[in-house]
Amino acid sequence: MSFNNFDYTDKPKRDFQHTDEIAAVITKHAEVAFVICSLQHAVLYSNDKFEQLFGWHPNELLGYPLPTVLGNERTDFNDLVTEHFYEYTTKTSERWHRDGFTRVVRESISPLRNHKGEITSYIYIVKEHNEGLNQELVSNKQPFQSLFDNNPDAVLIINPEGQLTGMNPTTYLLSGYDREELLLVSLLSICPPEQHQHLSKKFERALRGRPQNFETFITHKNGTRIDLHLSLIPIANEGDNQGIYAIAKTSHNANRLRI
Repeated sequence: MSFNNFDYTDKPKRDFQHTDEIAAVITKHAEVAFVICSLQHAVLYSNDKFEQLFGWHPNELLGYPLPTVLGNERTDFNDLVTEHFYEYTTKTSERWHRDGFTRVVRESISPLRNHKGEITSYIYIVKEHNEGLNQELVSNKQPFQSLFDNNPDAVLIINPEGQLTGMNPTTYLLSGYDREELLLVSLLSICPPEQHQHLSKKFERALRGRPQNFETFITHKNGTRIDLHLSLIPIANEGDNQGIYAIAKTSHNANRLRI
């Protein structure tokens, strides 16, 4: 993805401009993963290396907070960046990949300034922490990815805000929506209003570390009702719940499994 072809959207209000300084920054850091963020922490630019490291396509990031930082960690991250005036040297962190696993990385932040010297945005640079460690993570990912992709049930990854951040191909067949229509939307958006309160309570319980199993239904894109048995499983990282795995079976398949 070249800087000259960068697709600006109207999602956030931009104070990020095409300048020689910004172009120089992008050229300088072309071999590492990085994003450029506004002072409100919305992504303004993402390079190809960032997609290779975390799986997020640039068009999925523009205008949104960094999806690699979830839950309470996002508040801590934003506070850290602001308190250090958009600059800190390398630190080691665990960050979330699009497919629901974490990577250990070394990250740093530097401010970007306009011609008056005012900070207008910042660059977030990420490098793999340890090749051997990340190779282990990749090895651990492979069986999970196979189970995820080939599961006959719909499997979704939901962040603490209730947004869908990952889903397998069965999800598209079950709901009638494609990936672009589902990514980063609320799970409630495909559920009828009468299910919202019930589903929200179940989701909150799962976020507190209590797996949930219950019957519900969604509305297919074509308008038909799909009855489901839904399991919500907390995604925990050192005791901190980072989101939810949702596994959805059609009631027909769930009943067949009970026989």
